[in-house]
Amino acid sequence: MAEQIANTTQNSKITTPTTGATSNINLPPLIIINVVAQLPLKLTPTNYPSWCTQFNSLLLGYNLLGYLNGGTPCPEATETQNGVITPNPLYSHWVQQDQLLFYVIFASLFEPLMPFIASATTSRKAWDKIAQTYANVLGLDLCHLKKSSQTQLVVTNLSLNFFKKSKLLLINWL
Repeated sequence: MAEQIANTTQNSKITTPTTGATSNINLPPLIIINVVAQLPLKLTPTNYPSWCTQFNSLLLGYNLLGYLNGGTPCPEATETQNGVITPNPLYSHWVQQDQLLFYVIFASLFEPLMPFIASATTSRKAWDKIAQTYANVLGLDLCHLKKSSQTQLVVTNLSLNFFKKSKLLLINWL
């Protein structure tokens, strides 16, 4: 069943195109998320907190949240060894995983919202565009609300404001 939900590519050695030499770097498998099975809730103008929680939980479970929050930065495109500049296989791997995550974000949006992030070039930029939009409309990033003794009161007030402001967001996007 796990194979049906998330597919991964096999570890492999990297062959550099310029020299034909085989690197000794064994890269971790790329994680491919089945959007339909694992992210059933699509982002709409009214469900950002739930959608964000769903996304964070899944990516945290796969140890991929760093692509969205900067914890897993992009490596340099090239590396220098003994004065020779060669492509960095870690860079290619990072770009591949990042683009798979970008696709997952894109595919988890309600169709009218897709053009909004289509110009983003990385999963983090797409994620930031979405978060910034909802933060601007709602007044804060609900995905990162800190717990406190008044959390219930804060969440109740935010929920009321969220539903009022989400109407405006829906009208603007449609």
